[in-house]
Amino acid sequence: MDGRRLRRLVGVAVRGVHRPRLTVIIRAAGTSPHLEGAVRSVLNQTFRDLEVLVVVGPGADAQSSGEKVATGMSARDRRVRVVPCGRGDEPDGWLDAALKRARGRLVTVVDGGDGLIAGACQSMIQCLERSGSDVVVARSRPLTPATWIGPAGGPPRAPRLAQPLTRVPEAVEELVAGAVMARRRLWAEPRRPGALRDPVTSLPVRTLAVLLAATRMDVLDEEVYSWRAGSPARGPERGHGSRRSPGGGGCPGAAGCRRPGDGTSAPGRRTPESGPGSSGRVGSPGGGRLHRQASPHREKSPCRC
Repeated sequence: MDGRRLRRLVGVAVRGVHRPRLTVIIRAAGTSPHLEGAVRSVLNQTFRDLEVLVVVGPGADAQSSGEKVATGMSARDRRVRVVPCGRGDEPDGWLDAALKRARGRLVTVVDGGDGLIAGACQSMIQCLERSGSDVVVARSRPLTPATWIGPAGGPPRAPRLAQPLTRVPEAVEELVAGAVMARRRLWAEPRRPGALRDPVTSLPVRTLAVLLAATRMDVLDEEVYSWRAGSPARGPERGHGSRRSPGGGGCPGAAGCRRPGDGTSAPGRRTPESGPGSSGRVGSPGGGRLHRQASPHREKSPCRC
């Protein structure tokens, strides 16, 4: 028996006994040019007690470039495992396929086109260790900052630990799956006895369901995740926060619209700091207080941003 085969058998035996504290699930579909970088962003974390499940498919397509990348990295690092998603699975059922194989008590989900920022896992797990909470929510940033209008700068706030969602409603604002780490049971779809199987939901909806199911959560004012434009981890683009106008501050839409946030706005429009239902960007964990701009009447505006 050659040395490589012996090391692989030893690795399989070790994986069968050891249960890592953290499972990082990475979706490979459509991300092959960036997949290796996403996996390496996890393997290079200072927190080492983790496993990486790379979901490929549908089916066991050995010719898939994403699967080739994942298989090659699995051969080099025993923490990486390849999870095939069967042809009969729902389009968004890849997460459930991975959760069935997950062994970590904690889970976070990374899109194969995105990545974790150095030290992210350590920071989030330290929060959970201090508080005993079910979930921690942190901040994220784009890989192309010039196209992103982020929250106002300032010193980071101290972590808010063991809070109910009603005390930290800002945790759901600009929610990104990769900036959420939660206990594995919260990621699983709920099953009611005798009920028909619920339709599989998208990753942003599942992430929101995790927060709603948590009893206590931590909010960490630290960037832990970087995403590419159109990342499924974020869901659809929302309002002004998704792009910057050529002038640098205004809305890229029609003339006559003054971008909210600089103290002015079109009459009757809700600003990004407005209450629930706003289509604009409403900040991030640690963001500002919510309010509605008063207006005696609503005028039509040529801008539909």
